Amino acid sequence: MGRLVWLVLWAALLVVAIVAVGMCSKYGIGVTPNAGGRAVPPLNQQQCPLAAPIKGTFSRVYHIPGGLLYDRTDPHVCFVTVGDAEAVGYRRSQN
Repeated sequence: MGRLVWLVLWAALLVVAIVAVGMCSKYGIGVTPNAGGRAVPPLNQQQCPLAAPIKGTFSRVYHIPGGLLYDRTDPHVCFVTVGDAEAVGYRRSQN
């Protein structure tokens, strides 16, 4: 009986890991945009580094400096250029 419990627990853990990886891919978490590595994590909850000012969100939308919602956007990834963001499937904010 003990082995069966461990087997079920390991199977459940494997399912959770697979789902987590799928969610990360869907929402761009841990994204590496291209061979140039031109995506970086934000400095804090609201700021991107000066060298990578384009804010990418979980909904795969990017915001550029000066945009209507830029200052209110909390990034989960920052891009150097618009091309870097678009290369990994982000689209420009409509605002």
